[in-house]
Amino acid sequence: IANAVGAGAAEVLSLLDYDMTMSEKEYEFAATFAGGPFPGRTIFGKPSYTEVLQKYQEFDRIYAKPNSKYFKALAYGSMECETIDNAMLGIQGRRNVTLNVISVETANITIGLVQSGYSYDSFFNYGTLVGEITQTLAMRKNA
Repeated sequence: IANAVGAGAAEVLSLLDYDMTMSEKEYEFAATFAGGPFPGRTIFGKPSYTEVLQKYQEFDRIYAKPNSKYFKALAYGSMECETIDNAMLGIQGRRNVTLNVISVETANITIGLVQSGYSYDSFFNYGTLVGEITQTLAMRKNA
């Protein structure tokens, strides 16, 4: 997000993956907003970190087909943002940016790489996740 905004983009698409089983409900993209946990990464003054977390919860969702093991939902939405000065990231303040978000919400899976705390870390399980996403999007009600 910061690279695109720093290059002058007025509209950015952020494709996210979010593990719904993690105990800490932090959204990495939200950390780029004022009031977030990493002030050096802040590029947006408006909306605030807290407001972004709320907006994310209100995004539209396409929920996974019944009995999906890994895929939970596809969340999507947009928000109007205003930048703040961040010289380190090459961002000038008071610019309006539309942030479009697509977030793949999953449960307890990685892209197949071993990661501490995950019980499903094989490429075969990742293939199952991709199949669940594809089957969900192909359902008649989601067409």
